[in-house]
Amino acid sequence: MTSTTKRIILIVVGTILLPIILFVVYDISSLQDDEEMIQAVYENQLDFVIFSANQFSNDFLDNLVKNLEDNLDDQGQLNLTPKTETLLSYSGCQYLNMKRIAARDSMLLHSFPKEKDERFEEIIEELHTEKIDLIRQLGSYKENGYTKIQPDDLLHVEKVHLEDGSVADLDLQVLLAVMQAPAGHLYLMTALINPGTFANDVLSPQLQQIAQQNLVISLADEAQGSLVYSTDTVASEIIASKTMWLFPSLELGISLKSKSLQQLVDQRLRYNLAASAILILVLLFGLALVARTTLQQMKLAQTKSDFVSNVSHELRTPLALISMFAETLMLGRAKNEEKKAEYVEIIYKETNRLTRIVNRILNFQQVEAGRKKYHFVDLDINQVVEELLHDYSYHLEQNGFDFKVEKDRDMALVKADKESIYEVLVNLMDNAIKYSKEEKFIGIKTMKKNGSAIIEVSDRGIGIPKEKVDHIFDKFYRVAEGDVHNVQGAGLGLSLVSSIMEAHGGNVDVRSELGKGSSFRLIFNQN
Repeated sequence: MTSTTKRIILIVVGTILLPIILFVVYDISSLQDDEEMIQAVYENQLDFVIFSANQFSNDFLDNLVKNLEDNLDDQGQLNLTPKTETLLSYSGCQYLNMKRIAARDSMLLHSFPKEKDERFEEIIEELHTEKIDLIRQLGSYKENGYTKIQPDDLLHVEKVHLEDGSVADLDLQVLLAVMQAPAGHLYLMTALINPGTFANDVLSPQLQQIAQQNLVISLADEAQGSLVYSTDTVASEIIASKTMWLFPSLELGISLKSKSLQQLVDQRLRYNLAASAILILVLLFGLALVARTTLQQMKLAQTKSDFVSNVSHELRTPLALISMFAETLMLGRAKNEEKKAEYVEIIYKETNRLTRIVNRILNFQQVEAGRKKYHFVDLDINQVVEELLHDYSYHLEQNGFDFKVEKDRDMALVKADKESIYEVLVNLMDNAIKYSKEEKFIGIKTMKKNGSAIIEVSDRGIGIPKEKVDHIFDKFYRVAEGDVHNVQGAGLGLSLVSSIMEAHGGNVDVRSELGKGSSFRLIFNQN
């Protein structure tokens, strides 16, 4: 082997193989960071889901207790309205006991259903004796203006008569709360609720709404080890679980609907290893390709870094606001009811914002993995536009936006997935709002042209440079000019818009002028 050949081999090894080997090692090691980032995103969403289910349960029972309190008269008699009786039955309440606190001879009992069961009364009396300190504490809370619902141990009761006429052994959840009659006397409410009925009748609609297409949410009886309710068949392992606040016997579990998180990471690892091997073979043909590939990978690494930074920043802001105002409310620092309403509204808006961010990332992941499913129906796009304006009208008015809507009343129906088209319009509306700094105007128009149905969303914002228009639909791409760097975003919205329209057999047309605004047309081909 000549010295020249050796030098060539060394040059090839030094300039091609060594950088590629280092790149492969880096790419594999970066998978750990990617996995942690994905895990963090899921954990944030999962914590929100679990909190939302618990909060919904609390709100429902708070409302039930408030209805019961409203039905107390001056003498402490409980006169149930049909609405309250319906709520009790709907919640799975098997027995309800009301007792005046600190009154020796004035115990007032009320059972639900109407038929009394002496066993329940004996159980309740024994429970009140054992929990006297807890009852005093609940009464102290009520005297200070706070109604607290306190769960206790499960009660196993044999041969309970159910509403359908059947008899069964039940494990009933004990819930305690103190109410105040108009005359000022305090009454202890003791409710025995069937956790299974509560899960299937009260929680199931909320859990189905939260789960949507990405998650499976289940409720299991921790003591019995049995499944009480599930939004779908549990296909993968449970990746997060927590006990319900007011139903400690129920454990709320969450799993992904298809592949597990580890399977997604392993799949990405295989793809990266295969791509790296092919890349090494290709780059061996010349030094020119090495430089080009290196630049591409550097750009990809920067894109990943920017993406993680942007997403982290977007997630951190609403989480910080939710935490801050929730803590303020919990500690009772709100000065008046107006402030409380303002803080609740902020929490609600930031929660919706956080949900949109996470859903956008999850939808993008579905598109990337080729698992996005569309349900095509005959869709009235004018109706979709009306729903969008209904959801955004308050936000637009509060932020000082003028908006104009023009709808072609003779628009034909188009074959489309309603949820996806609504998401496309939301992305375009969000961009129009974010990038309109000086002249705040948004126009929405539906029309027919050359046999196609068209939705146009226009603004008078900062606009897009002509040379950048062709790149705005690329994944993670964000225009660097103007005030764009001051606006939060991950560069996923327009990529999703393009992918969804492509799946519908349509396309997106963009017209923009720097400093004068942009116009996006969604074109549905009907030929």
